[in-house]
Amino acid sequence: MPRLRRLVDAGLRSDLASALPRLSPLLWSTIATGVTPDRHGILNFVEPNPDPAATTPLRLASSTSRRVKALWNVLTQAGLRTHVVSWYASHPAEPIRGICVSNMLQEGEPTTGGGPWPTTPGLVHPREEEAAIAAARVGTWSLGAKDLQAFIPRLRDLARNDPRPRSLAKQLARTASVHAAARSLLSRHREWDCAMVFYEGIDTIGHLFMEYLPPRHGEASEQDVRLFGEVMPATYRLHDRMLGELLDLAGSETTVLLLSDHGFHSDHRRPVITAELAADRAALEASWHRETGILVLSGPGIARGASVHSPRLVDVAPTAMALLGVPVAKDLDGRALGEAFDPPCPAEAIPSIASWETEPGDAGQHPADLRLDPFEAHDALRQLVDLGYMADPSGSAEAQLDLVRRETEFNRAIVFSTTGRSAAAAEVLAGLVRDKPEERRYVESLSKALLACGRASEAAAALRALIERSPDPLEPRLALAGALLNAGDEEGATKEFLRLRQPATERDDLALGMGELATALGRLDEAQRFLQQAKSHDPSVGAHLALARLALARSRFEPAGEHALDALEIDRIHAEANLLLGVSLAWIGDLVHARTSLELALAREPGLIEAQRFLAAIDRRQGRSEEAERREAEVRRRLQSAGGTAPPPMLRGAEEWDRTGGGSGLSLAPS
Repeated sequence: MPRLRRLVDAGLRSDLASALPRLSPLLWSTIATGVTPDRHGILNFVEPNPDPAATTPLRLASSTSRRVKALWNVLTQAGLRTHVVSWYASHPAEPIRGICVSNMLQEGEPTTGGGPWPTTPGLVHPREEEAAIAAARVGTWSLGAKDLQAFIPRLRDLARNDPRPRSLAKQLARTASVHAAARSLLSRHREWDCAMVFYEGIDTIGHLFMEYLPPRHGEASEQDVRLFGEVMPATYRLHDRMLGELLDLAGSETTVLLLSDHGFHSDHRRPVITAELAADRAALEASWHRETGILVLSGPGIARGASVHSPRLVDVAPTAMALLGVPVAKDLDGRALGEAFDPPCPAEAIPSIASWETEPGDAGQHPADLRLDPFEAHDALRQLVDLGYMADPSGSAEAQLDLVRRETEFNRAIVFSTTGRSAAAAEVLAGLVRDKPEERRYVESLSKALLACGRASEAAAALRALIERSPDPLEPRLALAGALLNAGDEEGATKEFLRLRQPATERDDLALGMGELATALGRLDEAQRFLQQAKSHDPSVGAHLALARLALARSRFEPAGEHALDALEIDRIHAEANLLLGVSLAWIGDLVHARTSLELALAREPGLIEAQRFLAAIDRRQGRSEEAERREAEVRRRLQSAGGTAPPPMLRGAEEWDRTGGGSGLSLAPS
């Protein structure tokens, strides 16, 4: 990928922290807005169709459902011209200053060439661009054997009824259409300030063909690896060529932000999806996604080789605003990555505004009467049915809507849980469990949220109810043991551990949890055996972190730090890995590097209370009493917002370090 390499060499590259749930419409809307999904309102792939004349009860997530301004709206309001192509949840196209092509570009594609291919209403703004964009579309039927042989060199060896070449052709046609639309806009309309183009080909083709990448893994046959092993490398080469064409059109004076919303497992962590699980494949697709994507900044205004501090998806929009000279709103969840600028720009020097949401002026949004909450619109239609003004939709339609509503609320709860709002998550999840007590994901997520709120007894009760319904109760029992331990019932937790000990030796997927439980119970030799089993099965970040915590429990601080570094080799911006490295360094006495690691942990996860506690303790040790008090106040604020109850103390945590004089060679404990 030579064009990507040149882009990186001329600028900087960083891992980009993704977010949960790892679903593309949520993540790309977060990138475009700088706020989390509960604020921007895009919480699912689909939503209720509020049109009473619609033939289907659902539609793709829509731009009319977004509750806040996207980057292209802010830039329109600031008087800048923006071109947007194929962004998730951008249909119907908004009337921005510039050209908007929605993500429905390939909609209505005929199955054969020569047939009519009308454009979807609302595909393009302004309407006079519609003909040129329609002409740029590439149909699946237009890709022949010659086009596919670059991806499948042994195409002629495939059975005639093998569906995979056509699936590949369909994704390649979608990618080609997006690229052709972007090239058309950039070549015909040269006067623009910002262009935003979204390609989904690497992701969609990866879901279909990454399992065949050499070396053979999981259920892929040797023959399939020989036949389809070139698809992914060829896909990356294709995207590099397209990147080069965009860069040539944009010109050398253009600053480039290249990013992905998550990564993709291409090594031994590729999910194994067996034939028995094929029916559940949709629910397993997100397991392909790595926790970090890529961020590349290059061109004018970017400091070559600079380091950026734990960038997140919410940081992209404010960074783009700052680079374009547009004030950054203080109510965004992200920040401008000023350390990447040339010259570096501290946060206080970046122009700001209280909020773009209340700023008057034309932002190129849809009229207010079109910007509706689709669930509220559906509820209004439901009332018309109940009053007899409308025919009742079919039972299957209502079932679809109920499922989408539940999954949307589940996604909202996951956002709350992963952004330090456990009490709000627990409230949402409790409602879902009341509706669907048999849904394991809901119950397990509720139990985690309750634990984070300090409500361990309630978490244990929810898990006991799940165990009664579960055909395979081992995983819920493991979670129950953790809940009992957090509730202070060490005897009950130990009973569950002993019940699980033998079957878990034959379940590699349980080894990590058993090792963590054994560590917490003080059964350290058994913890070591289970964690070595887990590491042999999957040397993941989680296995290394659990071994680091075990080493801390044994007061083996240097090995703990080494395990944390092993985790950071896999994920360089992992919050807990930086936390554990900082804790290990603090106990060793290297407070300078401990502070750096703990601050990196907080930059990645601001709600990490133990990192704040350790930094406060270090501040007190070094005579920074005001800073220590500020951090302690932040801990109290975080605890209050999460429900007011402190999480259980970390082994060899800040309190013990401070009390014993850890890392200083001095005992500060009373004689």
